[in-house]
Amino acid sequence: MAISFFMSIMYPTIFALGIAAAREQSQIGAAVMVMTIVGGAVIPPALGFLADHFGVRPAYLLILICFAVVMLFAHFALRTRHQLTVPQITIEKFRPGRGTAAR
Repeated sequence: MAISFFMSIMYPTIFALGIAAAREQSQIGAAVMVMTIVGGAVIPPALGFLADHFGVRPAYLLILICFAVVMLFAHFALRTRHQLTVPQITIEKFRPGRGTAAR
């Protein structure tokens, strides 16, 4: 159950980083990212097919490949992190009793 909990934040995180990296072509990047949802419709039947024909253990290699793709994306996103301009929000801005935003 904990694995599903941590996997649930993957898509929004990847989507936000991908859009930030796309910059001028963010509309095309967003379209490609939304199309990746199709993987959720293709991978489970492929996993079932592989499990039926080769067994469960070899079928989980497909899941391993999917996680490797996500890991590679994270690796390359970290390498190019300094090029992204993602706004940072600090706790100082939202402290109670200090008004709206400290400037």
